[in-house]
Amino acid sequence: MNWCRLAILTDEVSQQLSDVLRFAAEFKLAGIEVRSLFGRAFKDLTFDDLRLIAKMSRDAGLAIAG
Repeated sequence: MNWCRLAILTDEVSQQLSDVLRFAAEFKLAGIEVRSLFGRAFKDLTFDDLRLIAKMSRDAGLAIAG
């Protein structure tokens, strides 16, 4: 059986990671896809930003798509 796993683009919800993670959990999504966060495009995020996003997503039980 094939399952469709759903994720949300971060900037479709908020620029704040905590808001995005709360939204994903509320709607029982499988993960998030980072297009922009913290007011910056993905390409402009720092390694520290990426580590924080990965840790907080993992702690929330969410995958990172894309």
